[in-house]
Formats: sequence, C-alpha cells, structure tokens
Amino acid sequence: MRSLRAEADPSEGPESGKAKSQYRNYMPDAVLQEGKLLDRVYNTYLLMHTHQTVDFVRRKVRAPLGPPAVGGTLQPPHSAPQHCRCSPGAPSQPAWGAPTPPQLWGGSQGVLGWQRRQGGSLSCLPCAQSTQYGTCSLRKMSAMEALELLDQLVDESDPDVDFPNSYHAYQTAEGIRRAHPDKDWFHLVGLLHDLGKVLALFGEPQWAVVGDTFPVGCKVQKSVVFRDSTFHDNPDTRDPLYSTEYGMYQPRCGLENVLMSWGHDEYMYRVMKFNSFALPKEAFYMVRFHSFYPWHAHGDYLHLCTEEDLRMLPWVRELNKFDLYTKQEELPDVQQLRGYYQSLIDKYCPGQLCW
Repeated sequence: MRSLRAEADPSEGPESGKAKSQYRNYMPDAVLQEGKLLDRVYNTYLLMHTHQTVDFVRRKVRAPLGPPAVGGTLQPPHSAPQHCRCSPGAPSQPAWGAPTPPQLWGGSQGVLGWQRRQGGSLSCLPCAQSTQYGTCSLRKMSAMEALELLDQLVDESDPDVDFPNSYHAYQTAEGIRRAHPDKDWFHLVGLLHDLGKVLALFGEPQWAVVGDTFPVGCKVQKSVVFRDSTFHDNPDTRDPLYSTEYGMYQPRCGLENVLMSWGHDEYMYRVMKFNSFALPKEAFYMVRFHSFYPWHAHGDYLHLCTEEDLRMLPWVRELNKFDLYTKQEELPDVQQLRGYYQSLIDKYCPGQLCW
C-alpha cells in the first residue's frame, strides 16, 4: 500500500445553514418543539443504550487484542492455528447463525472452563466467540455502489437531517474539498465515512448501526446522549466491574484496545482494513472514531487514551466540522460531482470490495 504522510491543518470550518448551537440539540425543549423527528431520535438511542453490551458487541466482531483487563490476564498471543485465531487450546466456536452446543460454554472443556484454567475472567474472554462481521463476507460491491445504496437510508438517530444519507456524504466531502483542496484523500474520507450504514440495509436495526458511539465495559460518562434516561435496562450497568471508571480496561490502554458500541464506524473501518484502502493512517482513524462524540466533542474517556490517540484527535475534530455543519436542506447535484469522486475511488479503493 502506498505510504502517505498527513499533517494536521485545521480549517475555519464550513459556513453553516443555521446557528451551530442548533445542531445536535437533544434537550427536552427541542424534543417538544420538533415532535416526531426527536421522538424518532430518542427511541433509537433508547434501543441502542438498552442492547449495546459487552456481549452484544463481541458477537459482532471479536474483541481487540491488547493490554489485560482489570483482574484478568493478558490476551493470548495472536498466533493460533485454525480452531481459534487467538490462542492454542481455546475451544472453537461455530460460525454465526449456527446453534451453540451447551457444552461449548460450560463444563471443564468449554470456553468458560478453558478461561478459568487460564486464570481469566469474563472481561478478558479470548477470541473463541462467534463473529458476525469480522470476515467481511456479506457481499461484494464497489464503494460507489455502497454509496448509492444509502439513497435508501435516512438516519433515525440524527436530529439535523431528514433526507437520504447519500446526500450527506457528498455535503461532507464537498465541504472538506473547499477547505482542503490539496488533500484529495481527505475528500474521499468525507464521502465514505458513513458507508458502514449499509448495515441497516443488510438487516441490522438502526440502533446497531447509527448514532454516537461509546465504550462498553466501563462506566457511561455524562456526555453520552440521553445517558440519564436510556440505560436503565442495560444489564452492563448492574455489573460491578463494568460500572467503574476504567471497567475492564487499564489506564491509557488506547482506543484501539477499547470495545466500542457496535455501529457503522467500526464496520467501515474493518472494511477499509480488509480491502487495504491506500489511505493514510489518519483516514482510518477518522472513520473509526468519528461518531465517538463523548470523546472528540466533550473530552470524556481521556483516561483510556494514549499519546497516539491524542495526536489523532485534531484530525477527528477536523472531519467532524464538515460531518456536522454541512448538513443543509439544499442538496448537492450528485450527477455533477460523481465523476470527481469516482476518480478518487479508482485511486484509493478501486474495484469490487468485500463487505
């Protein structure tokens, strides 16, 4: 893959169609004024915050390898043969959708028994779990075909737009293009940052695709949207470990080792990695964490960050300016713009991709 060096270059940001204070308004008075739109937003977050748990996310894609969890042991080395990609001796798990034999999880020979023999806890479960999206094997299509699918999707978590997500992709990309005319790779990031939302068209409910992300497995911070009214039925909030500040993580473990709530950010990041997009590291990072508003907009979860995370933070914030403030009812002329963005796709992520 071609090596690209990106340098931070903050811009003034796009001109907005409304006051910046009016974007991402989740306050109760806004809910009352906007009616059905904000009802839709709240209900999406209610479902998300009820069902996004450590176990749920681990079923989507294996947990990241990294430092040991509090009270646990080091994750096994990533050198195992066929039956488990993490550790020799770990019991295997059937493919997604296959029935799980009861003996797999219980007894001395099951995953839990294996884990107890290693001295671990549920917070450091190795990669013997099923993975629904870890292999990018849903279908093959080009980046432009994925973008066109978003003509069918309106993001139910977004209080600022009520039009198909494909238009938002072009709005974001064009805003970046005007501010950073010399960074064509960044223009492409603006176009593809939300392509992971195709999951909602593959059968996932929107609460498992859209909206702000947050770390699972530790205390929910105050800046998480609707925190005080939507987590009451989430079982992780009653777990004594997951309810602590660090939860199952260690101080400054790094965001790459944090299990984030499942959604389009992580899915698209994995599609980009799997298909070897010829983009700089900053591009992958921006896509992976652009919905992590509690961190990049409010400064929460800094206790989990490394110096590398903090170095990348200005890039995530730079993308956010255009992701957020280019949302306008005046829609772009997609046919006029398509040729330019197809040329960027051909340059950085050509052909049929695995999704």
